[in-house]
Amino acid sequence: MIFVERPIAIAGVAPSYPDMGLFTVDDPDAVYEFHFYDPPDYTFQLQPWNHTPDGGAYPDPTRIAGVTEQWINLATFDSPAAPAGTSDWTYYEGTRITASGAAIAAGKPALVGQAIGAGAIAFDDLTIKEFDPGGTFTREIAHILPTSASGWYFWSSDGTGSGAATTSSCKTSPTCVTITGTAADANLGGYAYYFVPTRGYQYSVSGWMRGTNLPAGATARIRLDLVGSSTPVAARNKTGLAAMMAPYLAWGQAHDVPLFLGEFGVYKASFADNKGGLTWVGDVYDLATTGAPRIAALSYHQYHEESFALYYGTGPVDPTDANQPLIDLLTSKLHAAP
Repeated sequence: MIFVERPIAIAGVAPSYPDMGLFTVDDPDAVYEFHFYDPPDYTFQLQPWNHTPDGGAYPDPTRIAGVTEQWINLATFDSPAAPAGTSDWTYYEGTRITASGAAIAAGKPALVGQAIGAGAIAFDDLTIKEFDPGGTFTREIAHILPTSASGWYFWSSDGTGSGAATTSSCKTSPTCVTITGTAADANLGGYAYYFVPTRGYQYSVSGWMRGTNLPAGATARIRLDLVGSSTPVAARNKTGLAAMMAPYLAWGQAHDVPLFLGEFGVYKASFADNKGGLTWVGDVYDLATTGAPRIAALSYHQYHEESFALYYGTGPVDPTDANQPLIDLLTSKLHAAP
């Protein structure tokens, strides 16, 4: 039997492959493998190796996932910018943008650092606000105190510069994020902070910036983007998980081949503080094994390790260092002995 696993990147680049990167081989004994850790801002939260921030609880229908971003040129390009030279931490109230386009699927903050050169721009303590069509404040969508650069994706039009976290002289948080070294357009996109705008409502993002040796002609601002998505945007609940898993199941059905869910699971922080890790595992198991189409086999990641496992630790298995509720859940689901 041959297991064919989908690629997620080639040469370090993860483009939007057709069919999620799945492909067939000319062999009747092939099984096609995919992994499921959606939404990753929840399942990988608070991992020390990638500094993923707190990802909240499951289910939480106010959080969304599944955005495959499409740029539709809707953003607060007129939000206030930091001045040239060196300036102390300053609060900048963001301008508002109305969610009025049919193509809008999500909103997110973007931290702009265009043509910064040898200077740097730092960002901290951000707030996304919502206003009704008449301009009355309705709610705070997110208050963002960066704990790391995780949750932000650095992009520059010419490949120059970098975005990173720093613990040096931040405004409010122990950690803030900075951009430096850019020669052209660049930003840190807050993919961990996507939200669904209400049609006709207004949105802004405000916060603190500090510039260091910004050259004349540089642009440093806090921007709010409204974007489209080439894939359905899903809520963080069982219905949303079903929508995220559906393309894999549909591909297997269309090609009449068996599918193997080679890995699924959540980091151990998702089992603490009522974050709903057990509910997520149970929902994924049910979605993969009931109804039609369904997968041929699945594997929880994994039996023994410090991050996701049934038994924690790195040495010999210690039965006293176990995720017993997860063991009980999978035992019940599998109708097998522990």
